Amino acid sequence: MTILLLLHLALDLPGLASAQGRPEVRDDEVLVKFKPGTPAASQAAAHQQAGGQVAREVRGLDVKVVQVAGGQAENRLLAYRQNPNVEYAELNGIAYADWSPSDQLYRKQWALKAIGQPQAWDVTRGSSAVSIAVLDTGIRATHPDLNGKVVASRNFTSSATDDDRYGHGTHVSGSAAALTDNATGIAGVCANCRVLNGKVLGDYGSGAYDWVANGVLWAVGCDSVDRAGNCLNPPRAKVISMSLGGSFDSLTLHNAVDKAWNRGAVLSCAAGNNSSSTPFYPATYQNCIAVAATSKRDVKASFSNFGQWVDVAAPGDGILSTVPLDNALYADPSGYASWSGTSMATPHVAGLAGLLWSKGLSSQSSVRWQIESTADPISGTGNYWASGRINACRAVGGTGC
Repeated sequence: MTILLLLHLALDLPGLASAQGRPEVRDDEVLVKFKPGTPAASQAAAHQQAGGQVAREVRGLDVKVVQVAGGQAENRLLAYRQNPNVEYAELNGIAYADWSPSDQLYRKQWALKAIGQPQAWDVTRGSSAVSIAVLDTGIRATHPDLNGKVVASRNFTSSATDDDRYGHGTHVSGSAAALTDNATGIAGVCANCRVLNGKVLGDYGSGAYDWVANGVLWAVGCDSVDRAGNCLNPPRAKVISMSLGGSFDSLTLHNAVDKAWNRGAVLSCAAGNNSSSTPFYPATYQNCIAVAATSKRDVKASFSNFGQWVDVAAPGDGILSTVPLDNALYADPSGYASWSGTSMATPHVAGLAGLLWSKGLSSQSSVRWQIESTADPISGTGNYWASGRINACRAVGGTGC
């Protein structure tokens, strides 16, 4: 399974291999931001000199995605960086859906009991006025446990559809906000929250960083900006869930995360599955809540990344959730499957953020503080992660926690 998955990922986007054996950046694209006020003619001259052609853009940051000859990205990058009209230029990283499918189908959602979710629901089940943007491989919106939950969709990838042809985004969405108390399937953490489907990873589970950055900006209404960089649309989501990431640091991705935070969004980001303390992006960025995974024993899952840069932990081992019933790489005819990964931990934090917004908390800072300050200091706290394993009951002010 792992070898097959990695082959699929490697074929999804052209890239330069990392030490882990999968591409961490595209070898045929460069991200370029010109200095404000640079004339169009000067920009065109820079592209001509560097041998690049604009393929698309991150509009909310005025960053151009420049196509270059295959294998020439690093050489062309130097040419752009030497141009005095360029504010910055960088390689275009590749993000991956961060999970490992399990071969067991658990019939109970042990994770919800572990975080005190039943007691939290006594306080709030969320609000339909709060939306969680799931930036992933798309969502199978017709799934019986998600039907009617997805209120907006946008495809930022090279795929022909915003549907989930992989399975990962549907799984994440179910954990965050599946239909609850409907006599069907599973329950979602933020039962009454709505979902936005931002497809930023392709049909084999990987995606360019500019796809991810555009998805982040869309979620907070910054997909279009005026000349001063002001966002032209109201925020679409109060929470952004990103069960994805890569090993390549990116100023473009970092700036998108910061812009989303400054627009009032709480960002829940997977810490990665390399069993390593090496930073993982975008989770490492200050304005993301970096989420590690715990097991049924309430300890760090063996695969989970860890370190001082990780903020909280949440259940992520053997998590039962929704998957496409058919027509996807990782489908199951039952519509449900148990998977493992920090990807599976991340939507538990996103769902909890949705519950806190639904309670009327006033700012993204207060929502984040409430999540982190009420976490249980289980074994590994202070070493593997800063604040502990989330406790939904305590976070929303429940009793019997």
